[in-house]
Amino acid sequence: LSLPPVLRRRGAPYLPTLTERSNVMFDLIRKSQIQNQNIGRRIGNRDSIISHDSKSELVNIGAESQSKNLKFVDIGSGDGRVVFRAAREGTFDVSVGYEINPTLHLFAQFRRLVTPKYWSTTRFYCRDLWNTPLNNYNVVT
Repeated sequence: LSLPPVLRRRGAPYLPTLTERSNVMFDLIRKSQIQNQNIGRRIGNRDSIISHDSKSELVNIGAESQSKNLKFVDIGSGDGRVVFRAAREGTFDVSVGYEINPTLHLFAQFRRLVTPKYWSTTRFYCRDLWNTPLNNYNVVT
């Protein structure tokens, strides 16, 4: 299934992410989001200790995680299972997958096509890892 890119020395063999490992990853993301929300609440209660400028910056960090402006990207997304899991979590505004293997990319696109629920929150691109812009994403896997 993933031999053509590997034979061209581009990419790696396809190894699907196990549910167990993705559960751990998304648990850590949820905990991080809760911590950011708690930081925002604590800062709101300490007006006299924190200067106005630093307070607004930290509240913005907490607000970013609360307002669902987070973006998720999976490098080497394979069949898209982690991207769809991120979309199901509801934490991210958009979940994106990059895959170099055209066969796996088409499979992920097909899964997206038959699942209209995720049309607006998922994207898949057939692109090389080294030509992928990552600076717009909050979570990179």
